[in-house]
This record gives sequence, C-alpha cells and structure tokens, in this order.
Amino acid sequence: GTKTITGAKESARFFRYNDRLDNNERSMVKGLREVRSISAKLELPSSMREQAAHWYRNVVQNELLQGRSIEGFAAACVYVAARERSYPITIDGLAECCPVSAQEIRHQMSILHKEFSVEMKPAKPGDFIASIISELPVERTFEYKVRKLLESVTEDGYHIGKHPAAIAATAIYTLATATDIDLNQNTVAETAGVSTVTISRHNQEIKQFLKD
Repeated sequence: GTKTITGAKESARFFRYNDRLDNNERSMVKGLREVRSISAKLELPSSMREQAAHWYRNVVQNELLQGRSIEGFAAACVYVAARERSYPITIDGLAECCPVSAQEIRHQMSILHKEFSVEMKPAKPGDFIASIISELPVERTFEYKVRKLLESVTEDGYHIGKHPAAIAATAIYTLATATDIDLNQNTVAETAGVSTVTISRHNQEIKQFLKD
C-alpha cells in the first residue's frame, strides 16, 4: 500500500511482484473453485475436499502452475486426496467430472509425484464393490460372496492392468448369474460406469479362469 517508490528499478520490481501476487491469488481462487466443483460431482466427504484443497494450495505456493492447466492440477489434487483414503475412483472416471482429459490428469499427477513424492496404492477391484452393490437390488450378504470371488480372481494377478471398476462389476454380474439372481447386465454396467462389452469380455475370462 505504500505510495513512496524510489527509482525506476525499484518501481519495476514492485509492480512485477504485485502482478505475481495477483496471478497467484486468481489461480488459487479459480483452482479451489474447480476442486469444490469436482468434489461435489463425486460426492466426496468434506475431509477429502479439504485434503484436495490442501494439495492445490501446495501447488500454487510452490509455483507449479506456470504454463500448466489449473483444471488439470485441481483434478489431480482431488484424485490424490481420494486415493489416499482408498476412495473408489479412477482417473478415467474422474475425467468425466471435469473439463480436462484423463491424459492431462495423469500428466499433472506425474508432476505431483515428482515435486511432492506423492505415493499411493493403485485402485483395486475390491475398493469399488460396496459403492456398486449399494445401488443394486441385492441382499447385503451378496457383497461378502462377491468379495470371496474377487479373492480367487485377483490372487494370481488376473486383475493387473485392467480397469478395477470393470473387474468389480464383472465379479458382481458373474456371481449373480451363477446363483440365479436376476441382475441385468446393463444395470450393473451403468452403475459401475463401464460398458456392457467390457463386462461380457471379463465375464467369459473370469468363468474360464475359475474353471481352470
């Protein structure tokens, strides 16, 4: 707020510093707004929203935004906060809730990993079971049976490199058809956010895997 500036060099330095503060403030406000928007679409609990905001503040304070996407970093911070607590989310699913691609989110994730040594376990099929089943017309005991099936399927690493939500959805559908539970494949696919083609393919593979 000072009005006393001595010399042209000091004046230029002052205004550059002021511009940088203004840019950081705008980036902070815009990014935190995007974090809130994505978190709301995913219906994340408040603790995860706060953690995502914390990560984003770190990004701004460490001046990592220069020449990079605010929306991409906001999405990456939400992903980190969710996966730290094993929340069932994938980068592909996250991309559907924000204005950037999955590829962009992965790029920003690589920067977070490099700058902050962010470490997290990849999403597993079992992480998605409860959220999918909660929206399907099945009994609570069905979840336990699905988890036992998944233990067999994932024991030898069949799930590695495959979409975890798709494997979870397929295990649900496979067990339902094997036990005469009336569960439509389209319903399971829509609930899990995957395609029926994917479930059909994995269904055949899982049945063959269990047979072998």
